[in-house]
Amino acid sequence: MLTLEKTVGFLPIYAGQMEPASCSRVWRGPKPVNAVHLIHMGNVKDVARLNPKNLRMKQWLEKADAHWNKHHQWPWYLREVLDQLAYKAIGHIKMKTRGISSQAVLIFVPWLTKDFEFSRHYKTHRCLAPLLNDGESRCGECEECRLYDQAKALREEILAGIRRAINAAAEYGAGYVGLGAFTSIFTENGILVEKESPIPITSGSDGTAYGLQLCIERAARQLGISLKRSTLTFVGASGSVGRRGCLLLARRFGRIILSARNRSGLEGVRKMLLNNGIKERRIVIETDINRAVSQADVIVLATSAESAAEVALDHHAIRPGSLVADVGKPPNFATDPIALAQLPFLVVDGANIRFPGEFQDESWKLLDQGGQNAVWGCSAETFLRGLTGEKESTSVGSQRSIKPLLQVVRMMKRYGFRVADLRSGGSPMPVARLEEVRRIRQQESRRQKVGGKFFYLMPARMR
Repeated sequence: MLTLEKTVGFLPIYAGQMEPASCSRVWRGPKPVNAVHLIHMGNVKDVARLNPKNLRMKQWLEKADAHWNKHHQWPWYLREVLDQLAYKAIGHIKMKTRGISSQAVLIFVPWLTKDFEFSRHYKTHRCLAPLLNDGESRCGECEECRLYDQAKALREEILAGIRRAINAAAEYGAGYVGLGAFTSIFTENGILVEKESPIPITSGSDGTAYGLQLCIERAARQLGISLKRSTLTFVGASGSVGRRGCLLLARRFGRIILSARNRSGLEGVRKMLLNNGIKERRIVIETDINRAVSQADVIVLATSAESAAEVALDHHAIRPGSLVADVGKPPNFATDPIALAQLPFLVVDGANIRFPGEFQDESWKLLDQGGQNAVWGCSAETFLRGLTGEKESTSVGSQRSIKPLLQVVRMMKRYGFRVADLRSGGSPMPVARLEEVRRIRQQESRRQKVGGKFFYLMPARMR
């Protein structure tokens, strides 16, 4: 029985053990089990939102980013707040659908997005000492080597922490654990922790891909975009979510452009699509991201870069009236709704799903995806596994076949998982904004002024 132990801001912390899920009718499939989803906070602002009335803490946290930029570690007072929540059950979710009931909790890992990003620094290490800048040799004394040692130590600390969180999930009585946000990326889609995990795990990539599909279909319908007559550019196609997203979306578009920095990875995605029935003439590989997005009606950004500038994306290359689904962690576009509203194309937050249940407390504010029953796609997949009683790890590693994805799609439809309301920059999408971009698209798609005359544009797949 989970009991409320204490609260930190608006987050309740539970103690005890989850009771086995119940079933109110005869169920011939596997017995429903509880699920745990691992989460972490994105930035210092998320920590400040825990207790907005504590003005002293708010003033301290405003200085935390400056401390990080100087030392690449957080000040003691921020670490103290994070440690209060570490490896604790901070949210309680109950679900009931088709006569089956299940419950889930969230478990917090005490790192922010910058910690995960900095821990990857060792991969780009370049010693500053003369004749030792081959990326492998190191002097151990220069600033770059110091950062390398610090990043490597942080990486080992985070990996041990994720394993500890998985063990905590098993102690809470959960039969399944899901990796959320950077805990999935950091563990290479669960590969680094699957063998040592006492319970099955999921990276949530299948749920994210399905949420992305639902988001694009809804936004395209409201903008008047015909997917079969349109071109899709998938930036970050060689990643985990990218491969799964390409498998689901390639069948719905007239043409798909695969884009990433590494061409060899894109060749692998192309081969995967061919093996799953996509015709070769509908697949294009383009490593120049700006050239790729300039040809598209719908664009998916699925990278782990900090901004569009880091992936060398110039927003001026995107056609007016286009649809951009940003599913990257962190978001590739600015999260300021005012800045997004000034762009001549629509940017939506991808992969938000409504699940058949709701949070039993205020921990949904930490996710802030649009209400008590709206979560990320990766969280939705974890909750789905809790309902179905899955006994094996799923969504781990790279995807090669569409069959497991279609199985997730069928189960989510069956158990009542639906698309959430559209959001942009973490805020609800205004209806006026949708109408504005729809008008821009109608002007751009129906006519183009050349030499004082107007002519109708051909469909994207025919150009």
